[in-house]
Amino acid sequence: ILSVKKYLFIVLLIVSSSAIFSQGASISPDSNNPLIACPGFVMSYDLSTSGNPSKIQWSVTGGSISGASNSNSVIVVWNNVQTVPNVIPSGTLKVDVEFNNQIVSATYVQKIKSLNNATLNPLYSDHTIRFSE
Repeated sequence: ILSVKKYLFIVLLIVSSSAIFSQGASISPDSNNPLIACPGFVMSYDLSTSGNPSKIQWSVTGGSISGASNSNSVIVVWNNVQTVPNVIPSGTLKVDVEFNNQIVSATYVQKIKSLNNATLNPLYSDHTIRFSE
């Protein structure tokens, strides 16, 4: 009976340990997001986890977070990034998720159409356009 109790204790310990360390996280873009962002685009992303996190913290490079950065979803406004030869312009979204004092991270790389820091004029005008007959 003692060896059966030891065996059950070891099995319970292994199962408990694997439950603690098997937590995962992933980032999914909203289905309405385009594959490639344009500078100034507002895009949303969702967090999927395999458990109930005690803490969530989003961060971004190549853009900025609009609103809360500690919930299951985040809104990002992507910047006008400058291109580098032979590298696709992109920004990175990262989330750190805490489960039972263990931090799990996930990243998502968003491709961005680069305007090479050019500022475009608005697509409207204060001038009236008249057509002659």
